[in-house]
Amino acid sequence: VTGASTIGTGTTVTSTTGTINFTNTVGNVGKIGTLSGNLLFTNVLTNTGEIHVGSGNASTTGALAAFNNNTGGTLFLETGHTTSTVDMNNNGGTINGGTGTLDLSNTFTNTSGVFTALGSTLVLSGTTSLTLPAYTYYNLIAGKTSSGTVTAGGAIGVGGFLTVSDSTKFEMNGSTLTVTGATTIAGSTSVTSTIGNLLFGGALTSTGNVSST
Repeated sequence: VTGASTIGTGTTVTSTTGTINFTNTVGNVGKIGTLSGNLLFTNVLTNTGEIHVGSGNASTTGALAAFNNNTGGTLFLETGHTTSTVDMNNNGGTINGGTGTLDLSNTFTNTSGVFTALGSTLVLSGTTSLTLPAYTYYNLIAGKTSSGTVTAGGAIGVGGFLTVSDSTKFEMNGSTLTVTGATTIAGSTSVTSTIGNLLFGGALTSTGNVSST
């Protein structure tokens, strides 16, 4: 779709196995979904309806793109893989994790939004440093390269496993990190806290740096 798209209330746009490619702005107050196909957004996506990833892939990428999940909007990760190389703004919307994967390589902001982790995995990739919103996640993989920094925006909970890899600097910034499952901290990475607590409920395997001062 090359023109600007508006998906109205009560309207559904779906794909079973193919790819829906939106190259211009998309405003969604209806439903956009796929069973096992792909969704590609290369411009600004503003969602106040529902987006269902299914078991396929949804991507937001490009110099003009941004993903705005606004009040009334819900992103259902389901069992699929959602990748965003642009700003991910949860502006009062809801992210429903399912058992899917959300892979973010740019900023992740939250303004009164909801993140329901369920059995999902959040991957923080790329080189851009970001502030991680204060949610309870399920599985969390922080794999920033070029010494990218993940700074906690508040208390962070991890209900599953935590993996800190590549050259990530994971800074709790005085907030508490609570991990229920296993934690793996690779060499050349660090997990630090100034006055907050680092609470590891499962096995901790570290060849990197863990410190609380």
